[in-house]
Amino acid sequence: QAGILLNLGLALKDAGRWREAETRLRQILKLEPANAEARVNLASILAEPARNMADQKELQHAANLCQEVLQQQPALPQAWVNLGVIRQALGAVPQALECFQRALELQPENADARYNLAIAELRAGQFAAG
Repeated sequence: QAGILLNLGLALKDAGRWREAETRLRQILKLEPANAEARVNLASILAEPARNMADQKELQHAANLCQEVLQQQPALPQAWVNLGVIRQALGAVPQALECFQRALELQPENADARYNLAIAELRAGQFAAG
């Protein structure tokens, strides 16, 4: 049942139906609290700037979810990217840079990590790098 809910949650997320996707992902975590894919995607939804308008509490909750996943699965590139995006939204650009760099160490072709690294480098004043 968790697999079906995960597919539904991801489809809803891709369709921009954030609240419904969040509900499905939370249902998965009730069934399987350690489900890394559900946690990473829930963190992504909670951190969505257009949806949360940089709500600090939601962003911190999303960061905590990513950190929990990374404690269990430190080689998960998307969790590093999501944590970097969240840290950047929280104003912690140096820590965001570290997250994106770690994601690229794990998966050099990760386009999300490369894009977000460039944005973070520009925000950090590293114009030659970004």
